[in-house]
Amino acid sequence: MDNYAACAQDATRGHWSYEHYLVTLAEQEVDRRTQNRRKRRLQEARFPVLKELTDFDFGGVPQELLHDNLKTAVLARSANGPIQWHPRYLDLADYYGFRPRACQPYRAQTKGKVERGIRYLRHSFWPGLVYRDLTDLNQQCRHWLDTVANVRVHATTQAVPVERLPEEGLQPLAGKPAYDTSLISYRRSTKDCLVSYKGNYYSVPARFAQQTLMLKENELDELLIATPEGVEVARHHVAAGRHQRLVLAGHYAGLNHATQRPVKPGALQLPAADAFAFAWQAPQVEVRALQQYEVWVEAAHERPGL
Repeated sequence: MDNYAACAQDATRGHWSYEHYLVTLAEQEVDRRTQNRRKRRLQEARFPVLKELTDFDFGGVPQELLHDNLKTAVLARSANGPIQWHPRYLDLADYYGFRPRACQPYRAQTKGKVERGIRYLRHSFWPGLVYRDLTDLNQQCRHWLDTVANVRVHATTQAVPVERLPEEGLQPLAGKPAYDTSLISYRRSTKDCLVSYKGNYYSVPARFAQQTLMLKENELDELLIATPEGVEVARHHVAAGRHQRLVLAGHYAGLNHATQRPVKPGALQLPAADAFAFAWQAPQVEVRALQQYEVWVEAAHERPGL
């Protein structure tokens, strides 16, 4: 809790009750952890910003998408060799139906097309801009697009962008759900019907014990556990700490609590009939009462010479 000192000062000035102070501090801590989890997911997914294609007003998806060799899309490539695409990016392209195309390395002509729009925005829209928040910034940008950028005559195409856009043949996005940006990993469940994920254990139905399963952590901090084919078998809330076990009793229903190990069949060797025929016979010992031994001890004390 990094902000407890500032919260305490506000509580002193506002004459808060202890309950009000603790609730406010807890809410701030929850918000901080939520932001940290969101940043962590972005870093692990290597997405530059938390955006979806449906968040932009493009009117559709182009048939081909030209971009730089960013790690989100291109894992590796040589100057003239094949491209090793990021598998999640290829899945995204297949989902929305566009063909990815990366700029040729060390060729400024293709890369310039990608970055020219950013340069135009930086030099035409950004200088001298005054805004209050992100909402205000987006509204001003929308006004600039409608009154300047999209109604000018483009220097390369010699056409007005807003008039040229219908000729692009964009594929419509209407009714298509947003692409699933969940973090995906694979784990093998234990014989105790548990899977390990980020320092904690989560239960799965008994019939999926000791199997390879797919784990998906979504934006709602839910952990979806499914088969490699995508069939969901369990769902948990992601634990905040470590060394915890999140177990659902229903996953163990129908199991016998006491399982007897089967007896393995074996062989039994019997001793030979005459094995003890010549064994040494132990002598017979006379059985006496204990009082008899006491009498002998007293007699030995009375006659020490014996």
